Amino acid sequence: MKFKVKIIEISTGGPFVVLFNESDAQRLDVRPLDRVRIKKKVCLVDVTDDESLVQPGSVGVFLDTSAELELKEHNLIEIGREEIPKSVWLIKKKLDGKPLN
Repeated sequence: MKFKVKIIEISTGGPFVVLFNESDAQRLDVRPLDRVRIKKKVCLVDVTDDESLVQPGSVGVFLDTSAELELKEHNLIEIGREEIPKSVWLIKKKLDGKPLN
């Protein structure tokens, strides 16, 4: 799906993070801490219901993420959903006491 970039003037100081409006997150079928792909980079998802922060059809991009991906305000970008890494499933199975095979 294509989204318009809205730069959020906050630095995460860590992983790349993008912020979706609740309605867009539902359309993409993503939840907080899920992953999406933007320009060959994997970013973590956060979700807000505050339309004054991120309107439907836009994606909020934090400062360090926008700098790394060379994104500018109002750019149109393609965002795709990423699958959860197999390692996360294996850890979950281990914590649940299930066999790993």
